[in-house]
Amino acid sequence: MSSYLNSTALIASIKQRAMVPESQVTFTQQDFLNFANEEMQIGLVPAILQFHEEFLVVETEIPLVTNQSRYSIPDRALGSRLRDLAYKNSDGSLSEMTRIEPENKVFFRGGSGRTRQTTFYLENNSIVIVPEVTTATGSILVSYYQRPNQLVLENKVSTITAIDILNGILSVNIIPSEFTSSAKYDFLENKGTHKCREIDVTPLSISTVNKTITFNTADIPSDLAIGDVVALAGECLIPQVPDELHVVLAQRVACRCLEALGDAQNLQLANVKLQEMETKMGNLIDNRSEGTPQKANNVHSTLRLAKLYSRRRY
Repeated sequence: MSSYLNSTALIASIKQRAMVPESQVTFTQQDFLNFANEEMQIGLVPAILQFHEEFLVVETEIPLVTNQSRYSIPDRALGSRLRDLAYKNSDGSLSEMTRIEPENKVFFRGGSGRTRQTTFYLENNSIVIVPEVTTATGSILVSYYQRPNQLVLENKVSTITAIDILNGILSVNIIPSEFTSSAKYDFLENKGTHKCREIDVTPLSISTVNKTITFNTADIPSDLAIGDVVALAGECLIPQVPDELHVVLAQRVACRCLEALGDAQNLQLANVKLQEMETKMGNLIDNRSEGTPQKANNVHSTLRLAKLYSRRRY
């Protein structure tokens, strides 16, 4: 038995928890998934982030462009927020970047010919580097919380059955009718937190007869494995959170269903159970490295800055 719940198993769990009859016509399968996607965004994900244990964090590198100081925050960034930002020099060394308020940008103007970027501010959905980038040297490493993909039914995704890495050909169990060669796709891990191995990849061709999808070999992740999933960009088959929290998601949706049905008595009982599950959730996902406590390190102390300056001199 799998430790996780895919969309089909999740719907079955919701029905069982809310005592929804199989013959009912009130909720469709898509209704259950719509509830699940909403509860994921407004309930489960914020609960996970409050523990600050680096769930959902991904990093992307954005090369700097000559005479361009404004760079878009990644589209998949949850709440259009950043986890961290660093400047990567052409030699691979990293430098901390400091966020400033937009009204203070006038104090950081000037310094033409500067090649090491250290300050930025946020404006709408953009990262604005100051002073202006006049010479394209290095890149910025953007760390952010990636928004979980939307749950869809099993017939909307493909499961990989074979991988021909030399020719970029993936054999799959089905080719959904929604799949076209002009669409973008995500490669999804079938274990762990079911993260995206790669996002927004465009295929070269799709064969419904042979049940194969061909990609540029450079776009196929090196760790892609048989059993992983290919889905339309932004969609997934399994909730992209730790397996142990899938039942919490099912309970949240069951409460939504009972509320919609007006079943006040069972809703009260379901909410009590949900509160118990969420209270104990921290025992499962908090303090992920229990035997190695996190070290408190004030990198901005006077002594620390003096050591950093000394190393840079030599």
